[in-house]
Amino acid sequence: MGAWIGTALVLLGVLILLSVNITEIKVTGNRKYTPEQIEDLLFEGRWGRNSLYCYFREHFKPHKQIPFVEEYEIVFRDARRVEVIVYEKRVAGAGGSAGGGWRLRGVEFDDKLEALDFVSNGWKI
Repeated sequence: MGAWIGTALVLLGVLILLSVNITEIKVTGNRKYTPEQIEDLLFEGRWGRNSLYCYFREHFKPHKQIPFVEEYEIVFRDARRVEVIVYEKRVAGAGGSAGGGWRLRGVEFDDKLEALDFVSNGWKI
């Protein structure tokens, strides 16, 4: 009789955990995407906002790859509130300077080909 009660309590607990959904999502650290876009990317599908499923997905599965995002973490404030902290990738850029040369990550080049050669050789000076 005691085993049945224990099993029933465990099943009841799992059922309660499966019924708890995330209702409040705070997104910080992003400039490329709106908070709604991040929410749609990370909390999609039928189980996307389920607290238990989201917790296990965050801690035991590889993260989704999102363009311009290096990494993200989902921090649980409680069973219904989470914060998504987004770490964006640094964008390296090049552009022509007023003197006619090219500047890439603070290094001056005479022409665009020299700058591209610099990039293709692995940023070695």
